[in-house]
Amino acid sequence: MKAAAAQPNVRRTELTSLEGEHVSEYRYPAGQPVSWFKQSKSRSNQHCLYCGRFVGEPSALDSNREHLIGRNFVPKGYLGATDFNFIFRSCVECNRSKADAEGHVSVISLHNSAARAEDRHVDAVASHKAGRAFYPGKKAQLVKDSSTTHTVESSFGALKMSATFVAPPQLDRDRAATLAFRQTQALFSLVTAQDPCNGEGAKILSDSEWQYVDFYPSRDWGNPHLVEIANRVRSWKSVAYIETARGHFRAVLRAHEDPSREWFWALEWNREVRGVGAICRGSEAPPVFVGLPPLRWTTLPGPARRMREETPLDPESDILFEAP
Repeated sequence: MKAAAAQPNVRRTELTSLEGEHVSEYRYPAGQPVSWFKQSKSRSNQHCLYCGRFVGEPSALDSNREHLIGRNFVPKGYLGATDFNFIFRSCVECNRSKADAEGHVSVISLHNSAARAEDRHVDAVASHKAGRAFYPGKKAQLVKDSSTTHTVESSFGALKMSATFVAPPQLDRDRAATLAFRQTQALFSLVTAQDPCNGEGAKILSDSEWQYVDFYPSRDWGNPHLVEIANRVRSWKSVAYIETARGHFRAVLRAHEDPSREWFWALEWNREVRGVGAICRGSEAPPVFVGLPPLRWTTLPGPARRMREETPLDPESDILFEAP
């Protein structure tokens, strides 16, 4: 799927936050970074946007510069100094946790990305990363060697049959969730801050206010869940819309007509992985994700074996990251 050439656009809109407070409109200039980070702690954002701990003066908590999108997360050279990014101060502990998750998601999403067939530079970057990074939980096994082979055997009388399926390296779900939480938290703070120029009054989400449904590879972006979700939130108010790094990073935040009830988020990493979820209060499943159509499964020979059918998405029907 060819990436669109839309300009990055992050903006505040006339909404109320989850707390019911009014949020006034603010528009950021397109095509350049937004920075809350200053060398002086007293002039940076005063709380880590990931954990909420105080990092201003005179905090003894170690903190440093953090980027919403790491330059090495996308193909080298695709995120320039004038492209949109969000830069702020975070505690070192959260920064390291996010960097670990970001490194893993980057190598897996680039290794599996269909963009490799379209762009020799992306292919070279993906090959280099997969040949140097080790797959989590597999001792001394590089990502490039981490495909999984499944063989299914069946017999019908004297006739014996076997089929072999090869699955590419899979995302570690905990790391993917960590990265998605960090990135959506930072964007939520950006669009709800009382003073979006410096982060005054930025909102920090709790773990209970953030939920995700799943992460999907590009070959499955047309599955019934994603298609239905995209249609349900299409009319919701666009709070943030980002497309940068030549389409290798995309994000949206949308708010329900009653923003204190529910927000929706979606991320796309390296034109290969999409994740979707919600920002809301309470432990119940967000209404937008209730009653989704069933996914299609195929039963395989053998005890309790089945495989879900993946469904590609027609680019003409792709509305999840529709520009506002």
